[in-house]
Amino acid sequence: MNTLLRNTLASGLLAALLVATPGFAQPRDKHAPSAQALASVPGLTQAQRDDILRIETERQAEHKALWEAERAAHKAIRDQTIDELRAALGDEAYATYAAWKMEQRAERRHGRHHGRRGHGAPMDAGDDAGEPSAEG
Repeated sequence: MNTLLRNTLASGLLAALLVATPGFAQPRDKHAPSAQALASVPGLTQAQRDDILRIETERQAEHKALWEAERAAHKAIRDQTIDELRAALGDEAYATYAAWKMEQRAERRHGRHHGRRGHGAPMDAGDDAGEPSAEG
């Protein structure tokens, strides 16, 4: 079994155990209904409201465990890539490449690579209406 899958399963199992542990303080999911909000749902028993809260809390813990495992996997891939690039390029060339890559990301963030309106398309200097230039 690969390490990522094993770690994901272990994280999920740990989260399930923590949720099932009585007295374990669980943060409430901001998207899950509160106990007070559930009290206003007509026709639900207290047991049903407790089930809803338990299920929503379990879902939150599972999502959090998966997110943390994915985040760790992304970091491992990023670190491995950096190590390989440094080994292939040397420190000085890697630093030059990393700076260039940061500039490219900044340009994409500001939409300079997109040729359509709403994504940073160049505008005519005299165009007060906010329409894209005929050249862009």
